[in-house]
Amino acid sequence: MIAFIFNEIVFSLSLEEAGVLQGYHAEINLAKVGLPIITFMRMGIPPMQMSVPPGQTLARISALLCEMPEVLECYLLAGNEAFLMKVWVSSVEHLAELILLGASFHD
Repeated sequence: MIAFIFNEIVFSLSLEEAGVLQGYHAEINLAKVGLPIITFMRMGIPPMQMSVPPGQTLARISALLCEMPEVLECYLLAGNEAFLMKVWVSSVEHLAELILLGASFHD
């Protein structure tokens, strides 16, 4: 048993040295920090924004998303919905507030 554990540790260190293992992460109990709901939000680019250079539109959306600490992940998509965001919120009301904040991009 001890030899097996030792071999696993040596194998892990070899993978780290080879660059295969690039890091580790902590797993947060979201309910314990008051954010028990994880959901996805979509955000499209309004038609009037299509005439703006893509870099400016993406910069504006990026700035908006950086102000939202609830956004865990964000993906740029092809199609009508430009962005898919994974968010954590404390309640359905909290989610509604984020949706309204995202809608403010369209104004």
